[in-house]
Amino acid sequence: MFTIFLLSTYYLYFIILIFLFYAILTVFNMQLNYFNSSLTYLLK
Repeated sequence: MFTIFLLSTYYLYFIILIFLFYAILTVFNMQLNYFNSSLTYLLK
């Protein structure tokens, strides 16, 4: 019983970690796109 609980908690942490990683990646990508667009705007 305790092992199942431990595994489910570990699985939950894993899902949260993946979600956070994906969110950070998306935000970073957005920032990068914004930086690139502003850079091209400045260089024009």
